[in-house]
Amino acid sequence: MMKKYLIAGFLTGAFLAVFSIRAGQAAEGRIPISGCTSIDASGSYLLTRDIPQAETVCPCIDIKANNVTLDMGGHLLEMPQSLGGCAAIYAVDKKSLHIRNGIIANASDGIYLVNLNTPGDFVIEKMTIVGSGQDGIHLEGDASCTASGAGNTCSRALLRDNVIKAGTQISSNGIFMQGYEGSILENNTIHLTDTGIQLQNSRNNILRKNTISKCFTDGVVLASSSSSNHIVMNVISNNTNGISILGGTTDTTMSNVVEKNIISFNDIGVNIFESHNNTVSHNNITNNTDTGILVQSNSSGNSIDWNNLTGNANFGMHFDSTTHNNVFSNNRSWPSGIIDDTCNVLCLNDDGGGNIPPPG
Repeated sequence: MMKKYLIAGFLTGAFLAVFSIRAGQAAEGRIPISGCTSIDASGSYLLTRDIPQAETVCPCIDIKANNVTLDMGGHLLEMPQSLGGCAAIYAVDKKSLHIRNGIIANASDGIYLVNLNTPGDFVIEKMTIVGSGQDGIHLEGDASCTASGAGNTCSRALLRDNVIKAGTQISSNGIFMQGYEGSILENNTIHLTDTGIQLQNSRNNILRKNTISKCFTDGVVLASSSSSNHIVMNVISNNTNGISILGGTTDTTMSNVVEKNIISFNDIGVNIFESHNNTVSHNNITNNTDTGILVQSNSSGNSIDWNNLTGNANFGMHFDSTTHNNVFSNNRSWPSGIIDDTCNVLCLNDDGGGNIPPPG
């Protein structure tokens, strides 16, 4: 008899615990969803179970309303690979979306938010995205928002504590952002994608305390008129290029700051191509298999100072034949040194003093 009471008590306690959880969820006003769906009204939504490959809805979760919070409750959303070109979570021209706390596997794009006609503001946090065929997180805003006179048409996002890595497919980008301003990307881990983080037509964003490794091309890319971004306190290793800042004849990718990062075991630590007025300062750029910092193709006005450039296989710093008016000072560069292809001495670039050359 006592055993029956114990079992009954246990079951009652378990029921009350479940009831309490559900009551808490209801009290928070969260709307339960249990499969692929279209979200047509503002509100807070909670995914209550895993969504396995058996479901073939494309996209799986289509957000068609503003002011939506989607809490995945730690559950898995797994897309069938047969659904090529299909995003797991998708929205067009929406505002105030918060997506958190879930796992996405094998989607073409894990989270795909497009805001070409109206600026959006998003929070994406505590997501694990594995094996996306295109981008883990794809945020596409108005590409012209950084142009002079465009007005306040850039989107904004907070991306933090996400993990993005390859699975059975290799992602093009861990995170892709176009047309964003004032965003923060922090504490994200990106591994084995083609490019870790790529910003295009984006300005005044902060990339902070991210860990990016073993990407097949670049850990971080700033391109297509991306300016005044701040890359700080990241660990970037074992990529082809650690950080690439890529300008062009009509491209105003410039005035970015790279500081206090650990950039090691890449082919090239920092690659500045036809870009101007960037600052590379107080970084540990070490043990790269080619060059610590490469400045090339008409890049000018860049300031390179107080970096530790030790242990790079070929050069600590390399200025190619067309660079000019760059200032470098107080860098420690050995056992490899500094080379300027223009005249074999640093005649067009300014040695600001305090640089420590290779011993001997």
